[in-house]
Amino acid sequence: MFFTIPTILTWTRIVAIPLIVGVFYL
Repeated sequence: MFFTIPTILTWTRIVAIPLIVGVFYL
């Protein structure tokens, strides 16, 4: 498993954007 900082930031961004959009749609 390669958990480097750029990988974590990229996945956080990919996961956070749909969550933020979902919160705005609620």
